[in-house]
Amino acid sequence: MNSLVVLIGPTAVGKTATSFAIAGHFNCPIISADSRQMYSGMEIGTAMPTKEELASHKHYFVGQLAPGDYYSAARYEAEVLELLEKEFPHHPVMLLSGGSMMYIDAVCYGIDDIPTVDEETRAIIIDKYNREGLESLAAELRLLDPEYYAEADIKNPKRVMHALAAFGVFGRMPSFEELENPKSNLATEIYGDDGHVIGTFFVQNRSYVQYDDLFPKDSTRHIILDGHRVPPVVAALIATEDVRFRSHSGIDIPSLFRVAVKTIAFQNQSQGGGSTITQQLAKNLFPRDTVRNRGKVARMTKLVQSKFKEWIT
Repeated sequence: MNSLVVLIGPTAVGKTATSFAIAGHFNCPIISADSRQMYSGMEIGTAMPTKEELASHKHYFVGQLAPGDYYSAARYEAEVLELLEKEFPHHPVMLLSGGSMMYIDAVCYGIDDIPTVDEETRAIIIDKYNREGLESLAAELRLLDPEYYAEADIKNPKRVMHALAAFGVFGRMPSFEELENPKSNLATEIYGDDGHVIGTFFVQNRSYVQYDDLFPKDSTRHIILDGHRVPPVVAALIATEDVRFRSHSGIDIPSLFRVAVKTIAFQNQSQGGGSTITQQLAKNLFPRDTVRNRGKVARMTKLVQSKFKEWIT
């Protein structure tokens, strides 16, 4: 069985000597997990292995980058996993040693599917930072993503620039993992000592339910809808939420036209919405603007942006 030994610790606690002892015992190379030691010319302050130490034991990911090179935990994960695949046939035990926890977690547990920022977009953001300064970028980030702005380190230029670069034209888009596992605002349930629910607190009164609870597998009740034999719960959902479910690819153009003419132009709210079932699901990923003191133009801009993201998703 192949094994990866992980040695973790901050700078100057003796990792180098310990890693040499482990590597010597297992006769294996050392994979550095120090995000600063990857850059050449940064020996001071990073406790980078000396030339003699590098010569005595094979090292990976030490001094292979120029100071201006871009690197990420996602790229590190991919390159280390590729390296392990090549090395394991020759070294059944490998050693990963360092103190950059994001890099170590990426290798051990994987990293979220975050979109890669292209170099052109990155260059545009950096140029804007050089011309307008951090305050201008922070203001733009606040407009695009007030939730992230509230928790981000807006005094850190790299964090702000990366957040803006990752947004792209339509803002941040969900990863495949988020699409497959959407989060919902569930109600908090209060139980009595008899085990029954006696009350709930909620913003949106939702609770999880299994499909089998709605329609048992052994049920023989079905309804013919548009030539298809479907369970009653599915027929009810389509009939009330998306009558043309089988005639569109996620966006119902006739319904959107009806909303534009009757609901928006003539202010007839009784005509209902134009979202399909898939768009209703997408709404959970792109919540509506609930800041009531925001200007009408800003709120409309946010709504239009959210609708475009729903359609793309």
